[in-house]
Amino acid sequence: MHQFKGRSTSIGAKKVKTECTHFKNYCNAKNIEGCKRSFQNVKKEYTTLRKKLEAYFQMSREIEAIETASRPR
Repeated sequence: MHQFKGRSTSIGAKKVKTECTHFKNYCNAKNIEGCKRSFQNVKKEYTTLRKKLEAYFQMSREIEAIETASRPR
């Protein structure tokens, strides 16, 4: 979880980072229900982030293809 939180921070995924922090805090407090709930939130935020990144990279590939096709030869 520590690495996941760090990597999320490095790409600006604040919601994922926040949920990782909550998860760690609940686990440190031995709050099992809080751990379970926050882990589900981590997975939810990760899924949302992944979908957004996939859409971004798809759009980036499409733009690159258009730019390549429109360059003079």
